[in-house]
Amino acid sequence: MVTTRRQSRNAEEGIEDIPVKVKKQTPKKRKSVLNDTEDSSATLADQPKKRGRKSNAERQLLKDQESVLENSGEPMETEKEEFATDNQVVDTPVVEDVSDSNVKIIENVVPEVTEVSGQEISDSVDSTLVVEEVISDTKESSTEKEVLANNLSTSAVTLVEEVVSATTDDVKQPLSTRLGPVATVVVDIEGTTTPISFVHDVLFPYVLANVEQFLVDNWEVVECQEHVKSLYELSVKDLEEKLEGAVEILQVGNAATKESAIESVVKSVKWQMSVDRKVGPLKALQGYMWKTAYENKTIKGVVYDDVVEAFKAWKSNGKSVYIYSSGSVGAQKLLFEHSDQGNLLEYIDGHFDTAIGPKVAQSSYEAIAKEIGADSKSILFLSDAIKECQAATAAGFQTLNVKRPGNAEVTDLGDIEQIETFSDLCNL
Repeated sequence: MVTTRRQSRNAEEGIEDIPVKVKKQTPKKRKSVLNDTEDSSATLADQPKKRGRKSNAERQLLKDQESVLENSGEPMETEKEEFATDNQVVDTPVVEDVSDSNVKIIENVVPEVTEVSGQEISDSVDSTLVVEEVISDTKESSTEKEVLANNLSTSAVTLVEEVVSATTDDVKQPLSTRLGPVATVVVDIEGTTTPISFVHDVLFPYVLANVEQFLVDNWEVVECQEHVKSLYELSVKDLEEKLEGAVEILQVGNAATKESAIESVVKSVKWQMSVDRKVGPLKALQGYMWKTAYENKTIKGVVYDDVVEAFKAWKSNGKSVYIYSSGSVGAQKLLFEHSDQGNLLEYIDGHFDTAIGPKVAQSSYEAIAKEIGADSKSILFLSDAIKECQAATAAGFQTLNVKRPGNAEVTDLGDIEQIETFSDLCNL
């Protein structure tokens, strides 16, 4: 009978031992037992198969198994085993019923190992997640920094551009020096030299209110009959072309009385003005009526102050000045002759109306250049109407769009520059 260390310790402590039977187990049999244990426990599978001195891990595992059995109060047999390598004697706990005891050992040991391993795995996963979060945060921080840097760069560029623009504006040359050489200036009237409200609130309403009485009073006058004849010929053409809204003008003697003829003329004039028609016969009759109104001082032409200033400066500098308006030449002369600034005709070299061509046609400006005998590049055209400016530009004129109070907003200037006063052009 062999006494184990546990039995000796129990004897010292006065604990009654239960006799156990010790079997002499050969190394081959022990190896078989360990192999069975390997199938049930991953921990036991890690034991070295090499015979010889036990490793520290093996000894610790055996101590843990022994401790588990001691705590359970179950008896355990041991054996002495000689190892041929160093002839040392080692006490090895042996379980008589390997399967039962092995289950208990695994039940008590493996959970602890699993718990520790699980905790380690969990900690490892958590650590990995933390690292990934740190990396992600770092990437996001880097991205945010890049965006911020880009925004700062953009802001810096914008600021520089604004400073450069402001500096450029500060040192910008006067408009008169930015233009090419100018020998002739051609100007529009409505919305350019004269407020658009004067035309729509004074001149047009005067015609509408007085056309019938004017025709009655001047029907036998030769000049009046010439204007009526022109309107009649225009109405015949409109009817032949089936122009929508066209009104027939009657002739006296063709089953029409003076009264009915005058009534047809009045209807035609009012219809044409309602659609803002810009045709010669209508403009001629309007001019004829305005002449009387200007002469008896019923109306007076309105011209911007800066226009008078520019007219005087241009003539002083040897420039030629022409008027190009949809209003008749006669009406143009009346406006500048009877203006609130006095008679301005002395500053004007000539007048053009739609007889030379539509104001939105390139050919009209080419005809004007030919008429006055000037190079198109040396002519400056001023108008509030952008389409007129574009037509003049196409003909080779230098062009400026004029912005006055009450004018329609121009949003498609393109390369055409805009001015608000003629004062900027006095030094041409």
